Amino acid sequence: MKLKKIASLMLAGVMAVSMLTACGGSTTNDNEQNNKPEEPTVADVVSDVKAGIKSWNSDLEITVESSKNMDAAIKKGADLNTNYKTTEENIVNTLNYVFAQKMTVANSDFIDNTGVVTWLNNANSDGNKGYKDGDTAYAFAVVPVTNTAFDKNAGDMIGYALRDLKNIVPTKTDNASNALSYENLNVDYTMYVTAQDATMANNSVVTYVIAVLKADYSARV
Repeated sequence: MKLKKIASLMLAGVMAVSMLTACGGSTTNDNEQNNKPEEPTVADVVSDVKAGIKSWNSDLEITVESSKNMDAAIKKGADLNTNYKTTEENIVNTLNYVFAQKMTVANSDFIDNTGVVTWLNNANSDGNKGYKDGDTAYAFAVVPVTNTAFDKNAGDMIGYALRDLKNIVPTKTDNASNALSYENLNVDYTMYVTAQDATMANNSVVTYVIAVLKADYSARV
């Protein structure tokens, strides 16, 4: 009888330890889930790019927003199939399709090509006549994110690249007709941003922050 009682107590102890172990495992998993970095959202990107631009160019008036068409097109391009490998050129081709433009990797990237801001500010010295009333220009940036949470450095990089961008820029005389009757131009800027995962040529998965900058020029009479 005594042995039976001892056996019962031992069995109860084993069951209690098992339950505690199970509970402990569940708590650990829950903590791991809670500590997991959040995936970037479009709202994150919009907010952090706005902050990055403001920190480097507080005078710049610019609208930063998302584009459902751009989001969908970039995601579709990245998810096409396992044989598809994303490159910056592929991304830019998708952007050109969405915005009906002819941006190029070499000339239209406002982070890698510092001359783009000069070009947008209408200050080219290469014989270009410059922008006129009613003209529109596009530029882009493709910034890799270094972790699964949105890296605010991407927003800061975009802001730094646009630190000299202006909302009022000089016109250039139309040498063919000298017909310009106004001084300077207003420039309204809109930036469309998103963050998307992409499988690269080496099979690594990289999150990109992608930005398209649209500049609309209008006369200041």
